[in-house]
Amino acid sequence: YHMTPLILTLFIHHPQLARNQSIADDIVGFDDVIQELRRRLIKEPKQLDVISIVGMPGLGKTTLAYKLYYDKSIISHFDIRAQCCVSQIYTFRNLLLAILCDAIGEDSKHRNKSTNELADELRRTLLPKRYLILVDDVWEASAWDDLRPCFHDAKNGSRIILTTRHFEVANYATSVSKPIPLRMFSDDESWNLLENKVFGEESCPLPFEEVGQEIAKKCRGLPLSVVLMAGILSKMEKKEESWKEVAATLSSHVHSDSKAIVEQSYQDLPCFPLA
Repeated sequence: YHMTPLILTLFIHHPQLARNQSIADDIVGFDDVIQELRRRLIKEPKQLDVISIVGMPGLGKTTLAYKLYYDKSIISHFDIRAQCCVSQIYTFRNLLLAILCDAIGEDSKHRNKSTNELADELRRTLLPKRYLILVDDVWEASAWDDLRPCFHDAKNGSRIILTTRHFEVANYATSVSKPIPLRMFSDDESWNLLENKVFGEESCPLPFEEVGQEIAKKCRGLPLSVVLMAGILSKMEKKEESWKEVAATLSSHVHSDSKAIVEQSYQDLPCFPLA
């Protein structure tokens, strides 16, 4: 993505941040999307439905998916929940092991089984149950082709949440529901989110407002970038010069993928417990 800001690069090098429940709790502005996703997960139809969340990195696809996955009302609705992260490079066997481990617990016998045997066991495990499977970060339609035969439709309201950055993958995997595209934040929404996360219920002091809005704008409408920047700013002394240095750093590296700068930004993040 040609306009990827520095902070977004964190999610390319450190995708586990998007699965962080502390960050998930910080995301605001998606209430309507969350309500729609919850409705699709719990209400009709009875047939198996694949619910795809699609958009570029940093928009909050994975964060939203995990927020719903751990929602108490969702947990109580399904007999079995399981998840796997596909990513760009994957093996079908490891995906099966991840899902089986979540569904029935880790079993040393699984390691000795062939891929076909694991796929058969997963089908048998899911068949009589109302299940929810989270398939995160799907890059290619072929990955869905691998997994799809494992998910039998018992017409009992089972669901699959699929996240992807590629619209063609989302459309390919669609069964009943249309994909849900996530939009970018406006500059005002980004600033409101940043201000809320840094200052809470207090208003931003006037000397910080202009530079704060500049920092929010440089997050390029990506809510996860805003939340990460807020975490960095919250750790710093509330000095206007410090904020200006952050803004200048973002300006200098907005089109760069400098690993040294990325790692420094990563080290400056608040200490969240990573899932």
